[in-house]
Amino acid sequence: MDLKRAKHFFTKDNLLGFFKPTKRNYIIWAVIIVLIFEGSCISSKKKASQSVSVRETDIVTRGDINVTITGSAAVEPYERFEIIPKVSGDIVYCPFDVGDIVEKGDLLYGFDTSSSDLTVERQRLSLEQSENSYKNALEERDKLYIKAKNNGTISGLSVKAGQEVKTGTKIADISDTDNLEVVLPFTASQISSIHIGDSASITSSKHMSAVSGIVTHISSGDYAASDGTALYSVTIKFSNPGVFYSGMSVGGAVGQNISPGSGTVENSAASSVYAETDGTISHIYYSNGDYVTKGTVIMLLTSDSVDDRITDSTLSYKSASLSMRQTEKDLEDYNITSPISGTVITKNSKAGDTIDKTTAQTVMMVVADISKLKFELSIDELDISKVSEGQTVSVTCDALPGETFLGYITTISVEGTAQNGVTTYSAEVVIDEPGNLRPSMNIDASVITESAENVLLIPTEDIKSVGKKTYVFVKGGKKDIKEAQSSEKTSKMPENGEKQSDNIPKAPDGYTAVEIETGVANEDYTEVKKGLSEGQEIYRQSTVSTSNTSRYMSGMNSGMGSGHPGGNMGGGPPSGGMR
Repeated sequence: MDLKRAKHFFTKDNLLGFFKPTKRNYIIWAVIIVLIFEGSCISSKKKASQSVSVRETDIVTRGDINVTITGSAAVEPYERFEIIPKVSGDIVYCPFDVGDIVEKGDLLYGFDTSSSDLTVERQRLSLEQSENSYKNALEERDKLYIKAKNNGTISGLSVKAGQEVKTGTKIADISDTDNLEVVLPFTASQISSIHIGDSASITSSKHMSAVSGIVTHISSGDYAASDGTALYSVTIKFSNPGVFYSGMSVGGAVGQNISPGSGTVENSAASSVYAETDGTISHIYYSNGDYVTKGTVIMLLTSDSVDDRITDSTLSYKSASLSMRQTEKDLEDYNITSPISGTVITKNSKAGDTIDKTTAQTVMMVVADISKLKFELSIDELDISKVSEGQTVSVTCDALPGETFLGYITTISVEGTAQNGVTTYSAEVVIDEPGNLRPSMNIDASVITESAENVLLIPTEDIKSVGKKTYVFVKGGKKDIKEAQSSEKTSKMPENGEKQSDNIPKAPDGYTAVEIETGVANEDYTEVKKGLSEGQEIYRQSTVSTSNTSRYMSGMNSGMGSGHPGGNMGGGPPSGGMR
């Protein structure tokens, strides 16, 4: 059809007539639709012939593989303390600012203590008064024990048990009949040669006996005898051999100086015992004629009033002591010291500020130990058995590219946290040398749980598992495979077309099923211990277009793995090359 005839055919009237619903037009439309459909099918077949799915192979390579547990967190100071006041008042001392280094025990804040000082003084006076009352009560209790004032023999004891006595009632006399003394006169010419401590002798004309003694006192002045002679008194003490008694007249001498007169023997110690407080005699331990030593309890009194006084004074003293201790402890709260050595990272209160702790909790300052940092790493319950305290953790931070930090696990929680059917456990990780890391920075952490170096590696997806055995499909026949891995021990490798055991997977054309022994594995790659040799080609368990007929795995030097809630097996291929 030439151009002139075409213009004549495609007139407005002809085109409108073509779309009229006539039997002729229906036939024309059906023919056109059939032609369009056949053309589309032919085009698809041509495109399909240009892009045919092919099966690819991977190559067994050698490299390193790591299995890691990873997680993300924000680091925080190793220790962090908020300084919160325990008292209200005016701050009079605050020497540290943000960024300053403080040592444990350094004074951070000092409050005005003028009002509390008066309280302390009142408490101190109250305690002294209670202490004096308590001591007086104890002294009153001691008076219930009636004791001998000196060594000697009891006489004049007439009271009985159960008898009430008043203060000042005479209980008994105690005379020391074992140790006696006598005062003898000596002349002025004699006294100059007599000294305290000189030996002396005491004689009795009645018993014609003598006993030794010691000079214990010499009078400083004289007195006149009946004939006017000046005489001096010399006291001599001696032990009673049993024949001397109080009131006996005796003579004596000191060295060569014989006393010109005589003296009367007396007990060296004699006293009367009196009740020093009111009470009732409950026990009498000695009788008349008994010899007692100084301090011996002769009898015991009881007194309800004394007991009550002791009880009251004891309680009063304890109460005052506790009040004083509490007041002193409260006073310590007026000085706030640093609980740790660290750095001041926040300061909200300064000298001159007034603190009212009753209205709201005030954080005056924050002190943190940022010489070390820590964070919490969540570990999935499936992985918790793979980590332990002291295990090394590798830490990186997006804010510090190229830097890697080392930490170690210090504690692992005993109790896990369950959420949405998944249980995780918390592991605390400490970084001893944080370098440029700052608190609150976000980090990524990884813990190597398994690793292998310089081993044979294949993609995990290329492995076929049948029961407890694992297989791969190696390119070539049985003969080719044996020649390629003559140094390896392999499992039974049936050739393509041969009858295979029901437990051995059927290999594709041109491949042989080979049983392998695997080692360290993760989601991407698996270590092969036995069954393959480096460089062998294995069947890839996937299909791709011809535009991607080769797959190479490079840069394989980091761990890889699958994700788990709270921690996952690290991703990335192992070191070496693989395709």
